Parts: sequence; C-alpha cells; structure tokens
Amino acid sequence: MLSQRYASRQSAASLSAELAQTTKALARLQGAYQEEQITVATLRSSNADMEQSLADRAFETKALGEQLAQARVQFEHFQETIATQRLDGRRAFDRHAGRLEHDLASAQQQLGQLRHELPARVDDAGAAREELATVLAKRAQLTRRLAEAEERKR
Repeated sequence: MLSQRYASRQSAASLSAELAQTTKALARLQGAYQEEQITVATLRSSNADMEQSLADRAFETKALGEQLAQARVQFEHFQETIATQRLDGRRAFDRHAGRLEHDLASAQQQLGQLRHELPARVDDAGAAREELATVLAKRAQLTRRLAEAEERKR
C-alpha cells in the first residue's frame, strides 16, 4: 500500500506539475491571443483609416475629373468663340479691303478722267484769263470815261 500511496503521490505530483505547465502554457497562449487581438484591432483600425483615405482620394479624383471636364468644355467654347471672332474679323477686314479697293479703282478712274480733261481746262482757263483781261481793260476805259464825264459836268 505504501507503494500505491507513493505512486499516487508521484502521480499527483506529476499531474500537479503537468497542470502547472498547462496553466503556464494557457497563460502564455492567452497573452499571445490578447496581443494578437490587439494587433488585429490595430490592423482593422489602420485598414479602416486607409479605406477612408482611399474613399477621400476617390472623391477628390472624381471632383478633379469633373473640374477637368468643365475646364475642357469652357476651353472648347473659348476656342470656338475665338475662331468665330477671328473669322468675323477676317470677313470685316476683307469687306473693308474690298471697299478700299473699289474706292481706289474709282479714284484712279476719276484721276484718269481729270488728267484727260486737264489740257482742255488749262486752255479754258487761258481763254478765261484773256477774256478777264479784256473785261478789265474795258472797265478801266469805262471808269476813265466816267471820270472825265463827271469832270466836264462840273
């Protein structure tokens, strides 16, 4: 019986030692589990932050895309407006140039006519001068006669 008791005690001591080791292992595993839970929570929080950051960037990208599309529309409108203005300016310039060319042609035609008429007008002016000289001479003669007649009456 003693050997049974001894074996029982040894078995109990062995079981106690095994229980102590198992308890230590369980405590270590529980600590590791808690650390892993903290790591998982940290990673989840970091993942949530990254997802929010990604969502923010997606929103910003969408907003920038919309701004770019609007800027493109405005730029295309600006280009169309400038092209229309240039075309209108070119047409106005062409009309003005056409009017100037027409006026120049008319002026050149009038100049040709005046050059053609100039010798006749010079001759007419010479004849008019001669006639004026004759009229002035007659006037002077009549003025002298009038003066002489007035002196005789006195």
